[in-house]
Parts: sequence; structure tokens; C-alpha cells
Amino acid sequence: MELRGTCARCHKTYRVPNARKEWRCKVCAEPLTIREAERASDARAPQPLPAHERRERAAAASEMRRAEKGVHRAGVLIALLAISSVLALTLLLSRGPNYDWMAIAGCVINLALCVPLLRMLRTNPFPIAFAMTAMVTLEWLLAIQDGESGNWSLIQVLLLLSVTIQAHRLRSLARKYPDLYVARRMRGEHLRHAKRGADRTRRWIAIACGVAVVVAGGAFALVQFNQTDDPAPVLARFHTAWNRANVIDLGTFGQDGSEDKLAATFANAMASFHWNLELPAASAVRVRTERGTDVDAELVTEAGAIPFRFSWDGKRWVLTSIRFTAVKDWRP
Repeated sequence: MELRGTCARCHKTYRVPNARKEWRCKVCAEPLTIREAERASDARAPQPLPAHERRERAAAASEMRRAEKGVHRAGVLIALLAISSVLALTLLLSRGPNYDWMAIAGCVINLALCVPLLRMLRTNPFPIAFAMTAMVTLEWLLAIQDGESGNWSLIQVLLLLSVTIQAHRLRSLARKYPDLYVARRMRGEHLRHAKRGADRTRRWIAIACGVAVVVAGGAFALVQFNQTDDPAPVLARFHTAWNRANVIDLGTFGQDGSEDKLAATFANAMASFHWNLELPAASAVRVRTERGTDVDAELVTEAGAIPFRFSWDGKRWVLTSIRFTAVKDWRP
């Protein structure tokens, strides 16, 4: 406390060292009225907390830091989601001209959501963790209903459940102690260390998004460069050449430089199975699977199905494998 003297005439106020003597105004020479005044520094000084409350706040701050580290596990899952979306997008773009646009759109949406999810996970983690837990739980239940094991989904459910519990505890402590450092950082206050960490997080997110865009763009460019033709005309010509049993024509479906070797393969098969330079007549060609640069099909004959594979070598479709053993007992 300090002493203040106030003039009754001009109302000017002075600081006085003591009240033992009479003090007068410097302007009008009137005696000053002495009173006690509270120091401004004393008014601003925080009052010390009781010992038990200090211990409670220290324990709460430690628990909040542990809960925050637990919540960061959801960030790892979001990063894995981004990586898996990039890999899935690359795989979808490598399947040739028949794109699954719905799946591609889903991968792009997942990549677009990763950045705001990571941002919201730092400021309001409980809704994000709860929503992710619900989605992964639904995915796990659908996998079980379809007869799949769903082990990976179950691991994600358990991990996200622990994250959700930690996020709920973190939110409760932040509401109870709003002035603690972790709670202030969650509210977005630009503390020095928090701002440095946020800048580092944004930088890594930008790098990850850039890598994802480069990988997806490179995969799309690679697919466009290796664009395949429709295999149906080639399969029709192969069907016709097979029914003619002309090994020279069949050899033309081999890779460049190996036409004679493929023709010799057909000739050796005719000789070893005693087909007398004939082949089982094929009524149709049935395509089993078509995966980007590979087409698996089979010749439907009266003796059985003869599986074969055509592959894209960058220029045209070539015959890479055929199995005669399914009709080895056929005789002309």
C-alpha cells in the first residue's frame, strides 16, 4: 500500500512518503488529505495457489500431455489412409482405359479430407476420433457379414477406441482447466512453441500432398503412355487361326522375333498328342479375366476348355501362355 495526498481545492493528487507531517499542494498551498491507495503492481500480481491445488493442476497438465500423445495415434491412421489412397489411386489408374471413376473419386476425396482431419485433430480431437471409430466399426461389421476375417479392421477399431477415450479425457480436462498450456494450444492460441509445431505440421502435410499428386500424376501419365488396344479383335483372329490349325498363322501371335518358336510349340503339341496336324475345333473364345495389360481367356472345345493368356507388350497383344493338357486325350 502507498500514501496519496489530494488537494481539496484543485483536486491534484500527490504521492507522499508518510502521514506524520502536514503536506501542502504545490499549486494552491492547501493542506493535502492523506489516504491509503493500493499499488497497481499489487493489484496485478497473481495470488499464489494453495499447495493441493497446485499439485492437482500439475497432475492434470501431465495427464493432458499423455492424452494428447494418445490422440496423435489417430494422426498416424490418417497418414496411413492418405498413403493407401495414393496406392489405390495408382492401382486404379494402371488398369487401362476402363477406369472405375467412382473408386477414383473416393480416393481423391480421401486425400482431400486428410488435411482438414489432421488440422481438426489438433484443435477438437473428440468428434474426429469418434467419427473415425464409428466408420471403421461399420466397415468391420460389414466385413464379418461378408464372411471375411476383418482382422485389420478389428485392430483399427481397438486402436481408435483407445484414441476416442483419450480424446474425451483431453476435452474434459481442457474444459476444467482452460488456462493450461495444452488447452490454450487446442483453442488455437499462437504460443511460440505451438506456432512452431503447427508450421512444421503444415509443412509435412504440404510435402505429403505434393508427393501424392506427383505419384498419381506419374501413374496417370504412365497409363496414358502404355494405352492398350481392345483385345477382342485379336482374340477373334486367334480363334479363326486355331480352327484352321495353321501353325504359321498361330506363330504370328508371338512376340517379335519369337514367331517361329511359337509355331514350333504348336507343331510339337500336335505331334506329342498324336493329333495328326489337327487341333480341337473351338466353338467360342471365353474371356475369364481382363486386368490391364493381361487378358486370360479360354477356347471352348468339345474336349474341354483350353486356357491361354494374351499380354500387351507396348505395341500389340501377344500370346504368352497356353495349356494343351486339358485336351491331351482328344483324338481327331
